[in-house]
Amino acid sequence: MKKDAAFSIICFWSIGMLLLGVPSHAGAGQEHASISGTIQDQAGLVLPGVMVTVLDASSGSSRSVVSNGRGFYEITRLESGTYEIQGVLPGFQSQVAIVMVTAGQMRSHDITLGIAPLTETVNVTRTGSELAGVPAAVGVVVGDDIQFAQRRASPAEALQAVPGLFVQNRRNYSFSGGVRLSIRAPVRSFGMRGLQILQDGIPLTTADGTTQPNNIDLGAMGQAEIIRGPSSVLYGNSAGGVMNLTTEFAPPGTLTVTPDIQFGSYGYQRQQLKVAGTADRVGYVINFTRLETDGFRQDEATGYGSHTEIRQVNTVVRAELSPNTEIRGVFNVF
Repeated sequence: MKKDAAFSIICFWSIGMLLLGVPSHAGAGQEHASISGTIQDQAGLVLPGVMVTVLDASSGSSRSVVSNGRGFYEITRLESGTYEIQGVLPGFQSQVAIVMVTAGQMRSHDITLGIAPLTETVNVTRTGSELAGVPAAVGVVVGDDIQFAQRRASPAEALQAVPGLFVQNRRNYSFSGGVRLSIRAPVRSFGMRGLQILQDGIPLTTADGTTQPNNIDLGAMGQAEIIRGPSSVLYGNSAGGVMNLTTEFAPPGTLTVTPDIQFGSYGYQRQQLKVAGTADRVGYVINFTRLETDGFRQDEATGYGSHTEIRQVNTVVRAELSPNTEIRGVFNVF
């Protein structure tokens, strides 16, 4: 009789609780929804450490979780509504999706992140620097050292004092021989390679890497910059070095006419006429040169020596289009 009475009391209590509407433990939490899924890249590999944010479009509240080592994420206890879900990982493009959930729903939503395009910004500022502070092997020859008390008949006169630059002057004004320039390399028997020569930014070196330095106009040169070592590869086919020649322009608002006449032994004579001017934003230099010499070599059989006659015209025009833009034209005849 006692066991039957106890059983009746327990059944009566359970029925009473159901009639009163008290939820049992098994039904707890079913009023909320959840969103879960896997995050992977375009190749199908899982992505851990992705910040997943769920934004309630109506209230503006948000919640965030981080995907685990298997790329899995789960956000629970969500109210019914529309949510914006976004996955963010450095190096990947973020993805935003709209997901609707209802009470008690366990919504599955996988996220695929694409690799972000590689962007790189390089800011280069061209400013004057002290020669001792330049992190490269650079030599500079200014205009006074090139033109003052010099014959200006060969580049060897102005460049022979530059360290690391080997200059060979055979007093031969032909194209195949004569002045040979080399930086940290032996001089070849024919032609000149491994050295890039620029005049006012325009290459004098041909596409195959050879250069004829005979048409360098020393009479109009204002500065020569010589780069030696591995930094010269930035200029292209110049394994040994780079020689950047800059024309000397007249001061703004002036017009200069500079004649030069020279005479010497072995029939040497040189005439030069340089006209330079600057008007508004346009500057120009026109230089005419004529050189003639018999040389000191003589043929023992005939008694005659070698003879050279060179006519050269070098014209450079500079126009400043804006404070940051300048255009130049070079016309060189040898």
